[in-house]
Order: sequence, then C-alpha cells, then structure tokens
Amino acid sequence: MNAGRLVPGRLSQLDIRDEEYTDFLRRHDAATPFHLPSWAAVIAGCYRFAPCVFCLRDEEGSISAASPGVHVGGRLRGRRWVSLPFTDTCEPLTGDATTAEAFAAALDRRLQDGGLTGIEVRGELASNGGNRREVGYRHVVPLTADEHGIFRRLRERTRRAVKRARQEGLVVRREPDLRSAQNSFWRLHCATRRKLGVPVQPRAFFDAIWRLMIEPGYGYVLSAYLDSRPVAAAVFLEHGTTAVYKFSASDPDLMELRGPSAVLWEGIRAAREHGRSRMDLGRTEFGHDGLRYFKLGWGGEETTLAYTYFGKGAPAESRGADAAVGRMIQRSPTIVARTLGRLAYRWTA
Repeated sequence: MNAGRLVPGRLSQLDIRDEEYTDFLRRHDAATPFHLPSWAAVIAGCYRFAPCVFCLRDEEGSISAASPGVHVGGRLRGRRWVSLPFTDTCEPLTGDATTAEAFAAALDRRLQDGGLTGIEVRGELASNGGNRREVGYRHVVPLTADEHGIFRRLRERTRRAVKRARQEGLVVRREPDLRSAQNSFWRLHCATRRKLGVPVQPRAFFDAIWRLMIEPGYGYVLSAYLDSRPVAAAVFLEHGTTAVYKFSASDPDLMELRGPSAVLWEGIRAAREHGRSRMDLGRTEFGHDGLRYFKLGWGGEETTLAYTYFGKGAPAESRGADAAVGRMIQRSPTIVARTLGRLAYRWTA
C-alpha cells in the first residue's frame, strides 16, 4: 500500500471500529482475521477488556501503521496493553522496515509516558526498546498451486492419513448453526483440552466467535462425522489472503480414524476455493512435538515465532499452564477444566 512520508511521533488511539482503521485494514495486504475489529470484540467482550487501536500517522495525517489491542490488568497487577491475548500472532500492520521501527519506537515512547506497565505485541517488531522472546513455531501452508499440487506437497504420512479418513467413511461438513457447532466442536474441544491438561475457555468465548466472526462471513466450523457421531472439528477464520486453522479438536478414542487430517484437508480446500493464498496453522509451543510433527506434514514453511515486549514481561497465558495443574485436569472430570477456564483466563492475559 502507498503512504506519505513518515513523521516520527506519538501514537494515536482509535476506537476498534473506527472507520479510519477499517478503511486502512481493507487496503493492507498483510491484514489477517486477527486484525479485524470483530476478533478484538470477541476477546474484549468475553473477558471485559477495553479494546482500541494504536496507530502512527504520516505527514499527510493518514495511518501508516496500526495494531489492534486491549488494555488488561489493573491497579494490583499493573495496566498493560496486549495485541492480542489468546491470539497466536497479530503483528502490527506497517508496510516496511522503516515504518515498523518508527512504530516500535512510538510504542516504547507510549510506555515511557506512563499509565502502562507493559506492552505486548504478538509478533516480532524490530526495536531498541523492546525485548524479543521466542514462544514456539509457526507453520504456514501456501495455497497458490491447484488442489492436486497442494496435495502432492503433503508428506507421505499426511496423504495416507487423508486417504485413511475417506476409507473409514468419515464425512466432513460445514456446521450450519451455533447449536450444531456446539454439539460437535464444543464437546470435542472440551475432551481435547482435558486430555492435554489445559483449562477450557468459557463457552461464551466460542459463542462470541460464532456470532462475531462466523456469522458475518469471516470463518466457518468444519466437523468430520462417522455416521452421526462427530469425530473431529476445527474453527477456520478468514480475511484477505489468509485463512487460519484454530482450535482443532477430536475424539481421543477415535484418533485411528484420522479425523483431524480430514478436517484440515477440507479446510485447505475451502480456503483455496475462497481465494486465500495461505493457511496459517498457528502457534506450536516448544516441547509440543506431536503437534509440531502433525503440522510439518502439510507442506508449509516452519519459522520460529517470537513476541515483542516493552516493559513488564510475559503474562501467565504466554508461559503456558503449570504442570501440576495440567495433571489435575487430566485426572478430573471435564467440568474441572471448564470451571478453571471460566475463573482463570481473564487473569492470565
């Protein structure tokens, strides 16, 4: 996108749905579903955070760089700004290296002005004042080839898994409404999080994703069924050139049917049909070797994912769950993981 000459300065703060920001978003090629006002609204509404957009302007007064985020914390923990909690990556929209450096400097200046104890950017941002922290791996699958070309790029084990799911009779379909998605995805999601020893985010969070992202056309839920039984499901979000694979879930007792592979392959096919040029498989934390192995099979590029921090360091949500808590969740009924998630997630952002 074209921009006027950059004038280094302080950040402007806009409402998350300000028309100036949404216009900027429509013109920026790098915008993903996580830059949408609707995604910030999902997080802010569910966890009662205050959303806004930090932006930098050029000499003509137009936005040259912008990042959506929310204010979290308070008097006891200190007030921080995060772009964005519970989001794999949300790099500021800048356009070039010079603008990115100027935006980073403006973030650092905003911190020094007071009122915030920390700023967290879910992406890498060159800065003398920010601290870079590697948080895991990111895998992005290009969708520029035809369907057969994409399938040929998959590793042999992944192609076998997709074929195995078909042979087992799995049928992947798009969920038509929230109730259907709750009956498939939500139940599988709770079972998956319990198996992993991770708290379950409130159901209101996923209801908000459906209402604010899926219904307006920014995504869909795909589920794999064996007859009438849901075996695997995932949320896919879309905007611009990017589709995002988010919140995969499966029946722990039916993994041999290769349901997750069937769902992801159909998601890739759908994203390509919708004109997306890449499928972002999201963050894989260090040490999660099984998930990394699964994602490596899809023919994408693996890079190290890093976040940038100004001031106060990473919150609990970025550091992962405590091992003892994880073991307790695995040994307890699903209601324990749901209750912990409902009580704790707001305070880990």
